[in-house]
Amino acid sequence: VRAKKGRELDTRVEIKVVAATNRLYGLSPELLSRFAVRKIEAYNRVDYQKVVKGVLVRRENIEPELANEIAQRLDGRSQDVRDSVRVARLAPQLGVEKAIKLLLPG
Repeated sequence: VRAKKGRELDTRVEIKVVAATNRLYGLSPELLSRFAVRKIEAYNRVDYQKVVKGVLVRRENIEPELANEIAQRLDGRSQDVRDSVRVARLAPQLGVEKAIKLLLPG
């Protein structure tokens, strides 16, 4: 470590790197060999609803009743918590059902 111009400090610095990806198939074997790969399973229905409600109430300042409604209406339509955030942000203007239809057609 450089301390001052012309001087060095002999110390050891621990560095940890954490990386995440949705897909491994595009990464080279050389890059993959530098990481311990951990696969995370998708949320089950109960966990998904719990996480959605928690994120909407704590991070988005949504009332618990509205967070619960969004979580229930997204059940079976999405496993992505980010979808619930998008719905919650549109719900005041459109309502929950219209926001879901707009964002998750089909």
